[in-house]
Amino acid sequence: MTLISLIISKIENIKKFKYAYILILLAAAAVISSGLSGCSSQIEGTKTEEKAYTGVSYVDAGITTSGVSMYFTRMKGSDSNIFLRDIAGTAETALTYDSNENMCVRGCSFGSDFLYSSNKSGAFRVYKITFENTTPVDLLGNPSYDFLDAAYSKNGQFVVLSAIDRADANYSQICMADANGENFKIITSTETLKRKPTVSADNNFVMFQKKVNGYWGLYYVDLSAGDKVEKEYLAESNMDAYDPEFMASNAQSVSGVEEVIYMHGRAGSSARMERAYPSTKAIGVIRDFSSYYYFSQPAVSNDGKTILFLQRTLNGSRFDIWKTSKTGVTLTQLTK
Repeated sequence: MTLISLIISKIENIKKFKYAYILILLAAAAVISSGLSGCSSQIEGTKTEEKAYTGVSYVDAGITTSGVSMYFTRMKGSDSNIFLRDIAGTAETALTYDSNENMCVRGCSFGSDFLYSSNKSGAFRVYKITFENTTPVDLLGNPSYDFLDAAYSKNGQFVVLSAIDRADANYSQICMADANGENFKIITSTETLKRKPTVSADNNFVMFQKKVNGYWGLYYVDLSAGDKVEKEYLAESNMDAYDPEFMASNAQSVSGVEEVIYMHGRAGSSARMERAYPSTKAIGVIRDFSSYYYFSQPAVSNDGKTILFLQRTLNGSRFDIWKTSKTGVTLTQLTK
């Protein structure tokens, strides 16, 4: 079974998968606690069931270092390729051409360098290209894992990624390596499923989503401690928190204070986009729960002025890329 067939399969019936990528669509939840109290009835009322879909859809989106362009994965049927275009434009440049399962995540570009995962060799590897030269180079050359979610640190010195156990895709570790692929090491320790790592602006912390008792939660490791201890940031017994991204220093609302954006709610059916200060856990809502749309996978520009995210109607199957700001007031659809 290919990754693409899993993505378009019936979400509520997925129990186990192999080499899965869009794991944010797999969890379910019941009620919202603490700061999200009072929203559970709305979530329950908007829960929908996914149908098989073979048309065009957008899987990922991210913003280049300059903030001018965006990159994204567009899939149709079993084909999945990555493209580059100006946010304000429409002309596209293909970064991959082979129609394998090629995938990227927010944070996977730095300058003209670009990372993506592909199963072109029969297993998922991380490949490095530049926007000028799209001949791929295997970054790690490590056959022990399937690698997904590769993203740069904010200064481009190193990369973080998910290493999926090839024997059982329900287990993974978060890893890091130099930007050239050297000095690979595992930085987490528990035998759970972990995805979507992101690096803080000061390079001290790596946050990721982790599956615990059937729900995604946000956890982090302190790189300065070097102890592989996975510390809880936001985890609940009946709600998901996923798709985190630390903001760059120039995007922070308060200079020098780490800030993170993420999704919080019911993965796959109803969630809201939040930004928070990890030091205090004070949150601000960018996009609240919707009775009409499901949205996910936020990506923030380095200056903090632009946020991209994916959105579909609750009864639809196609995701498109939308743009907003940290206030979430103005929304612009970028793909149609």
